[in-house]
Amino acid sequence: MVSALVVGLAYLVFGPRTNMTEPSPGVTSAPAPTNSTSAAAPTSPPTTPPAPEPSPTQSPPPTDSAPLPSPNPTTSLAPGASPTDPTEPAKPEDEPGGTALPAGTIELNDTTFLAADGWVLYGDDLVEGDRRVVRLSDPTSDTRLQVLTLLQDQDLAASCEALVAAQKGHFVVMSEQLARPVGVAPEEGTGVSCGFAGVRTSDGLANSVSFTLLRRAADSHVLMLRTTIPDAVGVGDQPRRDLTQMTCAASSGFGVPLPLC
Repeated sequence: MVSALVVGLAYLVFGPRTNMTEPSPGVTSAPAPTNSTSAAAPTSPPTTPPAPEPSPTQSPPPTDSAPLPSPNPTTSLAPGASPTDPTEPAKPEDEPGGTALPAGTIELNDTTFLAADGWVLYGDDLVEGDRRVVRLSDPTSDTRLQVLTLLQDQDLAASCEALVAAQKGHFVVMSEQLARPVGVAPEEGTGVSCGFAGVRTSDGLANSVSFTLLRRAADSHVLMLRTTIPDAVGVGDQPRRDLTQMTCAASSGFGVPLPLC
């Protein structure tokens, strides 16, 4: 039986990404329009199909000090697809692009953290109805971070390994780390980590991908952190220090600080 966390994270491999439109330089974008429908149903089928609704424009980017707004849900599956169907082909993680927004203070359902200087927000979605998930990247190195909190999950190790199995299909895997405990304070919660190293097939770049799942003792909510670090980023390089800063802040805000945080 697939755990509740994997069901909640199904969009990671099945769901579409949020598209963002970058405002033209020097021009402030108008607020997204609100569409409403009030006409009664027609008595006979229309002779021509209705014109598609225009895509809303992106609201102006938030300042570094202001919380980012929550997006509209975009977690629909392909027709007939099951979020836990192991035969459904997985999609690779979204690729950061030039239309990403500057990242500032990130407010999630169960934690808050400040994005590192220079990092951008390239994914902002909802899962399980109202659970916000964000994806950030460092444009200079392509180092990536994904953070979200979810409701209860009883088998963190199985969930971690299922996430690895779904993601590694888009890499030529060189090595794999099975789920192992994370040393957090027992009165605060429990945790596991897992991951793999390999060459991403979409661009031929070698990366290390890691998942960390922390379950809070107070209510069994789960914090999920995914990091993607190119092999070209050294141990002491700034992107790795940025990741440590953000994951420490997110886990501490969640109430289950990671070791050494």
